[in-house]
Amino acid sequence: MEEHNSFTAEVDYYTKQVKKIFDTIGIDHDYTISGIRTNVSAWLNEKEPVFELLRKHPMWNEKAKAIVFLRDEIRSADMGKFRYDLEKLESYIDKKISEHGINHSSIVTSALLAISENVTKEISEEEAEKINKIGYYKEIRSGMKRSRVINNIFKEYPVGDDYKFDATGLVDPHENGDRNYDSYNKRFAVVADDTNPLKIKRITVLSANICDFLLMSNGNSWSSCHFINSNGAYQGCYKAGTLSYANDGTSMIFYTLPESYTGDEWFMEEKITRQLFFYENGLLLQSRLYPKGGDASGESYGDYRAVVQDIIAKCIEKPNLWKKVDDDWDNYIVTHDNTFHYRDYDEYPDECVFTYNKEMKSETTYGLHIGGDSYCVDCGDMMDSDYDNAEELQCCNCLNNRSYCHRCGCEIDDDAYEIDGEVYCDDCTFYCEYHNEREVAYDDYGDSLIVEDYIGGDWYTMCIDAFDEKVTRCDKCDELEFTDDMVYVEETDSYLCKTCYDEYMEEKENEVA
Repeated sequence: MEEHNSFTAEVDYYTKQVKKIFDTIGIDHDYTISGIRTNVSAWLNEKEPVFELLRKHPMWNEKAKAIVFLRDEIRSADMGKFRYDLEKLESYIDKKISEHGINHSSIVTSALLAISENVTKEISEEEAEKINKIGYYKEIRSGMKRSRVINNIFKEYPVGDDYKFDATGLVDPHENGDRNYDSYNKRFAVVADDTNPLKIKRITVLSANICDFLLMSNGNSWSSCHFINSNGAYQGCYKAGTLSYANDGTSMIFYTLPESYTGDEWFMEEKITRQLFFYENGLLLQSRLYPKGGDASGESYGDYRAVVQDIIAKCIEKPNLWKKVDDDWDNYIVTHDNTFHYRDYDEYPDECVFTYNKEMKSETTYGLHIGGDSYCVDCGDMMDSDYDNAEELQCCNCLNNRSYCHRCGCEIDDDAYEIDGEVYCDDCTFYCEYHNEREVAYDDYGDSLIVEDYIGGDWYTMCIDAFDEKVTRCDKCDELEFTDDMVYVEETDSYLCKTCYDEYMEEKENEVA
């Protein structure tokens, strides 16, 4: 997507995006366009180091301010489902062998117990050793497929010391052509499939977009403390923290969406998972994973970290070689003094992973700086972490019912005008002489809505809507007139003011004479 042609145009575009979020998702208390613009301007300026970094990646999307792609997430097989289906297979075998006069064998139970301690595709050395200790089956080796070992256990079903029954051919009687029957092969196929790792396609996003920071806790079935209104499970207790993350030079949001999403406003879609990453001076901090959390050694952490490390390595044009910062890694972090974000890296250090690129070790001493200033979305003033509340997107002054102009955000002492349910100051309004009422003087992007001109020989001040709808320029003298006072001349296909029309009619009469 092409870039905006000016900083102002870019501010206008993302201001509209944030306004859409506030109107659609909802926030507590008021906001103004100027309050949004202040934050958008700060974000575009402060996040420039991240933009500059990520722009080097081939999948960068300039308007989305994000890297967006579709990928397979590899997840371990489901242990619970594997054990459940294995028990169903064993129950089926027990039922069928009884029809052959064979009793259930404790050897099978021991072997299956050993094989069901894990669900990886290949068995471990420990599992092979446990089965081999039974001393009944052919030697089992580590690295063999789990499904193959299970098949061998039932192929050599113990009946006696010198007799093994092949249970893999067991099947319920059925008529020719009837597929509604049970069999070992059907049930075994389910168990074998359970041992395969899961591949789940996900839209994957690494974003530096202010919209994604505002909606960082907007999950598909979850929310967290950075939710922007009190409807979230955590009551939005760190709303202002969304802007603190947005307005720094290191924070990025990594999140996943369902493959089925076909739009291009990825920030508006409810997130499946979300995780913050921070990069500066060769240092990469992976924060807590939402909604799962848990041990940072888990496979989701490793999977996501590998993706982001690969992206950053490409962008910094260094080998994708990273090493963990093991001891006292919090010493590398510098948190901005005036910030409102919740610090997972302080509160849950065991759920965060700090790494550095081996080629940039010498630069790591410069540290990683996290957090920026948040600005009140109502008046636009910088919020003070010693005075204002992290639970709100507005400063305390605005929350204490002081009156601020909806457009410019200034405090109004006198001459406040209510228009369409919003309060405006004198400078942001004017008196429209056509509608005979006070109206807003500027649109959302600062362009004037006022027209001042001579119309029909008198000076008028009116809104641009009235001017466009009710005023016409004479096709002969080029003077402005109210449309109702104009005369249409079909013969010349023109609109004439009364003076020009009289002259036109006089000329026609002279021509006849």
